[in-house]
Amino acid sequence: MGTERMGAAAIKLGGSNMMAINRRHSSRLFVFLILSLLLASFTLQIPPALAAPDDKEVIAGVPANFPPQYQVDAKTGKPYGFAIDVMDEIARRSGIKVRYVVYGNWSGVTAALKKGEIDVVPNFGITDERKKYTDFTAPVETFQIKIFVRSTTEDINSIDDLAGRKVAVVSENQGYVIMKERGGTELLVYDSMEEALMALISGNADAMVYPEAPLLLVARQSGLEDHIKTTGESLAEIKRSIGVRKGQPELYNKLDETVKAFILTPEYEKLYQKWYGKPKPFWNTERVLAAVGIAIILAAVIFFVLHYFSVLRLNKKLADTLAQLETSEKSLRESEERYRMLVDNSMDAVLLTAPDGSILSANPTACRMFGRTEEEICQGGRAGIVDVTDPRLPVMLEERARTGKFKGELTLIRKDGTKFPGEITTAIFKDKDGLDRTSMIIRDITERKRAEEALRKSEMYYRSLFENMVEGFAYCRMLFENDEPQDFIYLNVNRAFEELTGLNNVVGKKVTEVIPGIRESNPELFEIYGRVALSGMPERFESHSESFGGWLSVSVYSPEKGYFIAVFDNITERKLAEEELKKHREHLEEMVKERTAELEKKTTELERMNRLFVGRELRMVELKQKIAELEKEIGDMNNLLKAEK
Repeated sequence: MGTERMGAAAIKLGGSNMMAINRRHSSRLFVFLILSLLLASFTLQIPPALAAPDDKEVIAGVPANFPPQYQVDAKTGKPYGFAIDVMDEIARRSGIKVRYVVYGNWSGVTAALKKGEIDVVPNFGITDERKKYTDFTAPVETFQIKIFVRSTTEDINSIDDLAGRKVAVVSENQGYVIMKERGGTELLVYDSMEEALMALISGNADAMVYPEAPLLLVARQSGLEDHIKTTGESLAEIKRSIGVRKGQPELYNKLDETVKAFILTPEYEKLYQKWYGKPKPFWNTERVLAAVGIAIILAAVIFFVLHYFSVLRLNKKLADTLAQLETSEKSLRESEERYRMLVDNSMDAVLLTAPDGSILSANPTACRMFGRTEEEICQGGRAGIVDVTDPRLPVMLEERARTGKFKGELTLIRKDGTKFPGEITTAIFKDKDGLDRTSMIIRDITERKRAEEALRKSEMYYRSLFENMVEGFAYCRMLFENDEPQDFIYLNVNRAFEELTGLNNVVGKKVTEVIPGIRESNPELFEIYGRVALSGMPERFESHSESFGGWLSVSVYSPEKGYFIAVFDNITERKLAEEELKKHREHLEEMVKERTAELEKKTTELERMNRLFVGRELRMVELKQKIAELEKEIGDMNNLLKAEK
């Protein structure tokens, strides 16, 4: 997008410029003969595939407003411009049909090309990013990024002199990219080339960085060429060509060959002069009048010697002057017409006013913004479109009267009485009659204000949550030395942090200043915080702090490398309760052990007694058995004795 939002593109093929074109005019006959031979040779060698029309229709995507490359006819809705003329001629020579599709901006064109909705972009800036999805033909134009200053500025001669200065750039333009990457300046970013140029001329900016040729073209058309100048070397070179969506080798080869041949032809030079014109002649009205004055003075000195010749020369000079004046008047009228086109097509409301509040003219955007016709806006004056009860209005008028310019916000009123916020840029200048006039550029910022209010409420909500959460919160930046955590700085803490830790006024201080000796007493904190700040992996842990005299439960994560956020709660009471519970449990376990040992001892004794008792019973049984056996034997013996008897 950086190269697409420039107000115009400057053509400089193969390193050529306007001076090269002028030199070519001096030998036109010779060049014409050479080119004629080349063209004749090329015509004879055109392959049948190129000479015969292609039945397939090539769709070309173009933005609606990118002069002089692309513009849209308000009546027909068809695009026109330098890029369209070049594309039409390339298509004619290539034997292809082109249908143009107009998009609101460059983002729409790029998106359509990526999606395959269009085949080509007639004039497309060549960048590494676009090469991923676009095949570029040979360049059709080249321009230089230069530094512009007011014609009276003498102390800015290179990019190094811009250090600390206010530099006007256009958003997403290559000049903006260059200056943003370089740094060291106060960038004033504008949405259009016209706004940035006005900032430079009015003195709001010290310099402007932008493509050279388009800015000089607009300045020349607006009659402002003598008010600005370039300084220093070119900051970059940008090339543009026909962009062909990848995957179309036949179409790309056909267009590339045709472009290479066409840019060498007189027809191309004619198209260039049609849209970009020739540089402003050295002999403008002021220089002619100055020369006439000098001639008159010299004529007076040598009047008596060369009276006759001096009169003739003076008459010739006067005739030339009249011719120059007529040419200048015509150029001025054309410049006014071009300026009117810029104003009428501006996306912002543009008003020409007077310091007393009267309105002299309004562009179409202003009429749409306020719901009024231009006549109604002029009749109503300042009070018809500005809320005069807005307390910022007197401040704006006083600052503009004192400094000659003002930029700020005011409350504006539509025809139906509804009020809306607007961003105002206004400056005082003198017209050609020496009368004080004021320019006013107005932008409706209703949507921006709604977004800001939504953001404010969101921030208020999270701030309330931050301040009222019961957990302590600390946002810190880790300090490393050779990738080893050494210290950390408190960037923000909430009220709960102070209540839980008893630490106050810690923001902006190192933890080693707030809690001396913490690195020695709690080295694990530095290890954990440093690890999270570098890896981005969240951790949760519990830690005892001698400085706090208690325990903390900590959750820590990293919002970005080198930083961490710790959310913690004081769990000292819980840890004390756990410790007390642990002691009670250990006491019970000890009592259980003692009781168990006692029971085991008694059980052993009982078992021993039981064994003694059982043993005695067994012996009694055995004894009884012996006695019974003896009695039986005695009985048997008695029986035997009796039998023997």
